[in-house]
Amino acid sequence: MKKSLLTAATAALVAFASASHAQSNPAGTLLVNEISNGTNSNKEFVELLVGTTDSNSTFAPVDVSHWIIDDNNGIFSNGVTASGLGISKGHFRLSDDVLWKNMNAGQLIVIFNGKDYDTTLFATNFNQAVANAATTGYYADANGSIYVAAGLSKLIEANYVSPDFSTANYCGATYVQDTTWDPIALRNACEGDGIQTRCPGCTDIAGEPTFYHGISYGTAMAAVTGGTFLNGAHINLPDTSKCGTGGDIYMDNAASLADAGDGAFWKLDTASLATPGAANSVANQAFIDAVAGNAIVFGRCVNTPIVVTPPDTTSQSGKGVLMVTEASNGPAGTCEYVEMLVANGGGERLDSVDVSGWIIDDNSGNFNVSGCVSGVGISKGHYRLAFDGYWSKIPVGSIIVVYNVGDNCYNLPTATTFDALNNTYYIPVSNTGTANANTFHLEYYNGLPDVGNCVYCSGSSTYTTAANWGNSVGLNNSTDAMQVRCPGCNSMYSGAPTFYHGIGYGPATGTTAYATIASTSNSLGGAVVTGTGTASKFEFVGSAVADLGNPTFWTKSAADAAGTQPASVGSVNATFRNAVITHSLTFPTCGSGSLARSTYNAGVSNLANEAKGIFVYPNPATQTLFVEFPASQNSTTVKILDLSGRTVAQQLANGSTKVEFNVSSIAPGFYVYQVISNNTITSGKVLINK
Repeated sequence: MKKSLLTAATAALVAFASASHAQSNPAGTLLVNEISNGTNSNKEFVELLVGTTDSNSTFAPVDVSHWIIDDNNGIFSNGVTASGLGISKGHFRLSDDVLWKNMNAGQLIVIFNGKDYDTTLFATNFNQAVANAATTGYYADANGSIYVAAGLSKLIEANYVSPDFSTANYCGATYVQDTTWDPIALRNACEGDGIQTRCPGCTDIAGEPTFYHGISYGTAMAAVTGGTFLNGAHINLPDTSKCGTGGDIYMDNAASLADAGDGAFWKLDTASLATPGAANSVANQAFIDAVAGNAIVFGRCVNTPIVVTPPDTTSQSGKGVLMVTEASNGPAGTCEYVEMLVANGGGERLDSVDVSGWIIDDNSGNFNVSGCVSGVGISKGHYRLAFDGYWSKIPVGSIIVVYNVGDNCYNLPTATTFDALNNTYYIPVSNTGTANANTFHLEYYNGLPDVGNCVYCSGSSTYTTAANWGNSVGLNNSTDAMQVRCPGCNSMYSGAPTFYHGIGYGPATGTTAYATIASTSNSLGGAVVTGTGTASKFEFVGSAVADLGNPTFWTKSAADAAGTQPASVGSVNATFRNAVITHSLTFPTCGSGSLARSTYNAGVSNLANEAKGIFVYPNPATQTLFVEFPASQNSTTVKILDLSGRTVAQQLANGSTKVEFNVSSIAPGFYVYQVISNNTITSGKVLINK
């Protein structure tokens, strides 16, 4: 028999969630922890466990809004979508409610059939959730578990169209408040069914939602292997009396994320012994506690299947600067990446800047004491951001991630991609001399620097599409660095590209000794962490400009295990990034050749959108913001999102061509507005001042 367990620490989380603001919490995740096909009829429920993707935010709230819950859509039946395989038409999605934006790792969510549930076994919690369905939409018990009555609660949305027998896809139909359990109803037959969770999708620019985790049962179902994040566990049903109703399937002795996707760590019991809202066993409680305490951190969903060009958000663009914020030589092989942050140079306060021509390289003899010699991590050649117009107007605070797609152990995007939800640019580079066909906007010069000649300009430098990661910027395990340099060796800036910032590692003494590079009036300096870089990750954790060149504010840790994208990739220290976005920090410029060429513009112009008949005013706004747009055949939705991609305000036009927002309670800073109409999204920037 299972025991009903939940610790006091986990129970305290719900109070913290209720008091928190939902605007920009880290992304959360959902694992299936228990499912039941009920004691009879359709008295079913699903229990989900909330996880975090942020290893630095113990007990901080996370956002699980828009996560998708479904039964089999063909993924548990080897991709086959047909009648008799437990495919219920449609699926559930968690709404945009503040509750879902303030969950905590370790909390349990029970979603049950609010129109047909067991009123004897789980009467107290389920009855209260039904009573609250029209008001708060949920009930929280004394342990912090959340109960939601599907079919009645405003917290559950439904797509009643897909998936179905003809398609395994999710996008294409409108979400409405759910009124029935049918979209995820379990098949009461020995062929079986399953329950799965999926990343947010089918919203804004996000495409099809990626499978995250699940559990299936029955003779026609199978385990899901090779999952982007986790596998889908499968359990057989040796007791045929539980093929229909009467069964309860739960995670038992899983101790890791890999275990959660393995049927060996799941058990089958009688539905009357289910424990919705409580741990399934002593071992399951230990797993929940590990999740709650951040001992288990989950892979972060990155929904970027739609490649888009970032919007032209301003009529002016100052000269920007780049700084390295993270670098890793991976858990093994050449699974390496470098992460950089975009900022204004000097005293500029523009929302977009030009970073065309910036150089990215490993050590070029400047981090090691002995200079341009062998054995100190100098790889031949370097990369630069292309002069093709793509980098000419990049939002301040954006993140650029460049990585070796030839050893893509973290499953990062295989094509040049802009993730508008997180303002992150992903640039994959091949590990051979032949460029990846989907690499754009990054160039490669394979001649210099090199051992014995650590310069960048040859007088006839010819750049091609970036390639050859290991031989051009690949990291040495013993000593090496990642650095960015000001533009140079081109018709606009003919001089040598001067060093601006970087992070290095190596011994403090000996012939290969490394030393920290001091900052100057035109550079941030280069921090050096003493020691090797074997299977290591170096991450900036400071909050001041001076911290960037100080090794004290860099952490060295074991490289993330291969599998999903590390939570730290595309996620710079929030305090520092926000200070960059709000122009609270002043960064040195590259010098006279790279000084900003425009003056401060207090407003934000969206000329390209105005040409389409979309007007946003006043901009900046203090109390009220108006958005005007052309008449549409369909309804028009207007959203305001913060730079992390979270929706802070939203209105449905309902036939009007103008909406009005009260922005007086929104924190000052830059925001993205979206006008969504006729299956088209038009985006731009708006500044809110106080």
